[in-house]
Amino acid sequence: GGGVGDAGGAGATTAGRVSFGLVGTAAVPATKRASNRVRYQGVLNGVDLNYEVTASTVKEELEVSAASGASSWDFVLKSPGLTAAVKHAGPGVVYDPAG
Repeated sequence: GGGVGDAGGAGATTAGRVSFGLVGTAAVPATKRASNRVRYQGVLNGVDLNYEVTASTVKEELEVSAASGASSWDFVLKSPGLTAAVKHAGPGVVYDPAG
């Protein structure tokens, strides 16, 4: 069935754990594409979800292969003890407000 974060990622920082995912996805297995890349094929109608992980970032990409009718998607982010923000219309960041 679908759910929040069925196709998502997680990471750990010294301050806590961060998890995120695309809302309403089908529970599909991940396919490893490279040592730092994974794909969730068919998470939504006509949509694949790709992640690329480096030492300091996670790049998320929605690959639309068919007209699914959707023009926007919702994501959930959980970061207990940390603060999430988008600065200057750039990428989102998660940081420890205590420094």
